[in-house]
Amino acid sequence: LYERDASAEARISLAQVHQLLGEHKLEGEDFDTALEEFNKCLQLRAEACSPHDRRVAEIYFSIALAHICKEDLAQGLENFKHVQAQFQNRIKMLEERALPPAKEDPKGKGKAPATAAAGEADATADATEIAELTDVLADVQKRVSDLEEEIAQKASGEAAALQTIRKAVTGVQAAASASKELGEGGSSSSGAFDRSVFGGDGSNVVGTTIGFDAPSTSAFDAPSSSACNAAAAAPAATLTVRRVAPKADASGGAAAAVPVKRSSPDSAVAESEAKKAKTDEK
Repeated sequence: LYERDASAEARISLAQVHQLLGEHKLEGEDFDTALEEFNKCLQLRAEACSPHDRRVAEIYFSIALAHICKEDLAQGLENFKHVQAQFQNRIKMLEERALPPAKEDPKGKGKAPATAAAGEADATADATEIAELTDVLADVQKRVSDLEEEIAQKASGEAAALQTIRKAVTGVQAAASASKELGEGGSSSSGAFDRSVFGGDGSNVVGTTIGFDAPSTSAFDAPSSSACNAAAAAPAATLTVRRVAPKADASGGAAAAVPVKRSSPDSAVAESEAKKAKTDEK
């Protein structure tokens, strides 16, 4: 119905409908649809209302809140600044209108258009609105200040995080470059390392050379694999060796060699158990 009517009153009423729809969507957290309705309302009011109309400032305020709910602080700040400008202009207009009327001309010319009673009523209403708008403007200015500070802190935090990421990337690149040089057996550009830290196969440490020659690699050679295998196959316990002095034979010749008896840990345990068993029998 309002859309078919092209009058200013109908357009203002239609703008009110869009504002109410936007507020309903805002409460339902449908922020995108709320912004669509608020922008339709703003367009209609900008066409039908005067530049100092408070209803234009009100819809800017609603648009700012919707953007802040979407965490779009920059757009919220921009629309709050529109609210601030609208209220400032409205207060200025009311203050100018509240100025005392021009004095009457003695010849009857230059009289004020309104009567004294009507002028006093208008002045009272204007003073009341100015006081109200001044309080509202203070709140809007605080919101603008808080948003500017929050945006600045967020930008500073993002810049610090970006700097940290850049340092981390630089460190990784430097480590990768150093690892590549060590792997290729080359030397660094500064000549600090004359030889590779690791041997050709990466198994033997030969030391770094910073102002002195590296130690000989023979001191760090690993044992051969056969020696390792033999050591692994040997029993862990220490072998007990008993030697018996040789006895001379009847002919006075050299004594026959007596075999050396070696007792393994297992045989020693068996003998001990046998002795214990005989003791128990007795």
